Parts: sequence; C-alpha cells; structure tokens
Amino acid sequence: MSAEVSEGTKKILNLVQAVNDFMHEEKLYDPHSDPIVYHDPEEWRNRGEIYGLDSELIMVYEGNAMFYIMNPGYASHPSTTYKLHDRFIDKVHEAGFWVEPCTGWYAAFYPTEG
Repeated sequence: MSAEVSEGTKKILNLVQAVNDFMHEEKLYDPHSDPIVYHDPEEWRNRGEIYGLDSELIMVYEGNAMFYIMNPGYASHPSTTYKLHDRFIDKVHEAGFWVEPCTGWYAAFYPTEG
C-alpha cells in the first residue's frame, strides 16, 4: 500500500530540493558543517518561537554556509555573497516560494501565490 502525498507536501519537498540543489550547484555543500535543519510551523510554535509561524517552512542555518547567503553583509566578500543571495532567491522563486530572513540564524518560506 502506498501513501498518497498531498500537494502541499510535494511543494515543500520541491522547496527543500531546490535549497539542496542550490548548495550543491554553488559548491557550498559541506557534509562536515552543521546541516540545514527544517521545521514546520507547528514544531516551531511548540518550541516557543514567535517569528515565521504563518510560513510554510522554517529553515535553520546556524553555523553553515547558508548563514552568509542569508546575511551577506557578514561575509568576508559581501559583493560576491550578495550575488549568491540573489541566485538563491531566484532558485526559491522557481520553487514557488519567497524567503523572509527572521533572525541571523533562521528564515521562513512563504508561497509566492495564493
């Protein structure tokens, strides 16, 4: 018996794949660094967090390369990192989402339509 995956779940899986693809395409993936961790809004609320609760997905990136993508001003070469940030935003839009940096260590994803 196979479980049917909802349309919403498919969209979230495509978003996570887009983030992973971006990290690999830009050669930013490092299996030894802290991983990107995802939370659904309910988990996030249960942790006592207050930002991003109306999103579709929370991305926690403390301690890895995504920190600099989401916070280019902190990078040692900000102009290069802003270009990476723009490519990341384009990749997220292609997956049907936009991203809101919430703090320096996590961000929230929202659908671009409806």
